[in-house]
Amino acid sequence: MKKAITILFAVALLLFMTACGSGNKGNNSQSENLSTQNQGTEQQTQAQGGAEQIQSDIIAEPTPEPTPTSPPKEIIEQELQGAWLGILETDEGNIESLFIFDTGHVSSQAKIPSGVGETKQGNYEIGNGIINLIYNNGIKGDVTYIFENETLSLFIAEGVIELKRTEMPEPIQELTADELDVLLKEQPLIILKTNYLVQHDRHKTLYPDMLQAILQNNSTDDIKDATIAFVAWDENGLPVKIKSNSIRSNTAYIMEVNFGDINLVPQKAFGDNNGFAIDESNNIKTFKAIVVSYETFEGVKWYNPYYDTFRTLYEGAKHR
Repeated sequence: MKKAITILFAVALLLFMTACGSGNKGNNSQSENLSTQNQGTEQQTQAQGGAEQIQSDIIAEPTPEPTPTSPPKEIIEQELQGAWLGILETDEGNIESLFIFDTGHVSSQAKIPSGVGETKQGNYEIGNGIINLIYNNGIKGDVTYIFENETLSLFIAEGVIELKRTEMPEPIQELTADELDVLLKEQPLIILKTNYLVQHDRHKTLYPDMLQAILQNNSTDDIKDATIAFVAWDENGLPVKIKSNSIRSNTAYIMEVNFGDINLVPQKAFGDNNGFAIDESNNIKTFKAIVVSYETFEGVKWYNPYYDTFRTLYEGAKHR
């Protein structure tokens, strides 16, 4: 009997200790909650005692600004239309830049300190915060832009051009081939003559035919490098896609060739012993050449303002 009472007492004691343990956990949890509430009460008390300080802290926190959204492409397209004029400041001087946008087509003109302008034409596409320019001469790239206060800012490699709306320039009068030839003869670097050079009748791979353009420096500057463009036709007067004898050469109706390190002083000629080597598959009967650009030893670059006219007349066109 005593043994049974002892066992019951032990079981009761065990149940009591278990219940006390659960109560302590609940009390601990409740104590944590109370501690949090007490902290809140203390903060509330401090807030009542120093409300101005806490309110000041809340006001001082920066309010996040909404993320700007780009206008629809149609609106940007409409805003771009027309002529824009601005100045690009460089170490070599100020460059006047004119951009004309016309629904997917772009024309840009740059007047460098020497007074001679570079003109490029091509297409453009509008992206997210960028204008993708694709010029006919192969130059292309993404240009970041910003519209603000009636100003179009273009972020290019050389710096930032801030453009303002301007009146559309008068259209350039179309020139005939003869009129263009006269104007080209008056330029600082001219094509004195051209020559189709046959180096060997059979071994064309080792001794390719060459297109020669003899240059004459009519300027007062020493010319370091020049770029020359060629167009060609077959015996029927149809345009030929020119291909060089280089393995990786592309074909084109107008081929730009770099004449590097020509060291051409004023009133002297260059090119009698040089030429543009072409692939033996070319069937060229006649060709023409034009100076695209040149650079002096002082780093001054000249761009031919009539290059686009030349392209319009001859690129991919029948012989005139």
